[in-house]
Amino acid sequence: MRKCWDIPDENMFRFSGPDWLLILLDGIDNERRGLVLLLLWRCWHMRNDAIHDKGKCTIKGSATFLNQYTRDLNLNYTSCNSEKGKRHIISHCSVANESVMTKPAAPQPGKTQCKQWSPPPEGWVKINCDASYDSENSICSIACICRDRLGRVTWACNESNIKCFDVPEAEARACLLGLKSVHDITGASIILESDNALVIEAIKKRNQKQSRLWKLFEDINFLSDTCRRFEATKIERESNSAAHVLADVARFSDLCYFWLGHVPSVVGKIVERESVKLISDVI
Repeated sequence: MRKCWDIPDENMFRFSGPDWLLILLDGIDNERRGLVLLLLWRCWHMRNDAIHDKGKCTIKGSATFLNQYTRDLNLNYTSCNSEKGKRHIISHCSVANESVMTKPAAPQPGKTQCKQWSPPPEGWVKINCDASYDSENSICSIACICRDRLGRVTWACNESNIKCFDVPEAEARACLLGLKSVHDITGASIILESDNALVIEAIKKRNQKQSRLWKLFEDINFLSDTCRRFEATKIERESNSAAHVLADVARFSDLCYFWLGHVPSVVGKIVERESVKLISDVI
């Protein structure tokens, strides 16, 4: 994690008495304190996985998760060992490729910039779907979050440890979960959003008899036909942050829940930020 995070020296993590952790946290700034707590939280999860579960949680997978998790929370990534002694924001860091720490790319003319979540029209709800795929174990976790035109959460849900062949299948299962979770689908006007272009295109084309996933798409199309009104839309990943983090929550903590009118706090921060942005745009 030191390749990606600015965390205290190794000597500071040594046991020096019953208050060693409090002393460590008290001696560092808020940003590093948050990173240390996240690191310890993940270490405890690996310990529980090794003792009480299947022991499949890997150091590499945990490092990748922490990197993605902090990106989703908009925490600062810094490099301590820049050639010129400066602290650079890291736009991406992969454990498999240690040489990818770079400055964020400058916006290029003619390219669409990242967009946040946008509200549905009056009388509609928007369901954002996403999946987190574990290629080593061929399983996925999926999540959906439904919001109204004011950005308020109607409901949200996630599932984990689903046997899955690849990313498109995982994303299709997330979309199916979103439609299955609607209480009164016959009277609903639904916009279904995913950041996977292949899945959205397949839903729109409808005739997927030749596809390996034809049964999944058939179920999706059946449910969409029962809606009062239905649209499927491909969005950028940045517009799908809430569903993305909710899928990660399911994958790395094995939490599978249905929330009515609220979401876990880590997702709630994203929803709140997007709602504030929505209100400020209106004003």
